Amino acid sequence: MTTALPPDEAHLDALWRERFGQPMPMIGAPDIARRILRQDGVSPQALKPVDRTGD
Repeated sequence: MTTALPPDEAHLDALWRERFGQPMPMIGAPDIARRILRQDGVSPQALKPVDRTGD
């Protein structure tokens, strides 16, 4: 059974796949993923948290 990721983690996973060519290995730790992506050169604007609760 596959569980859908929260919107913020789905966004980070997409950035991670684009950057590293593989799924984000740390589901449930968006702050860590965001820090690694930032250190690898992803812009702060692209790393802003996604909140789609109001959709």
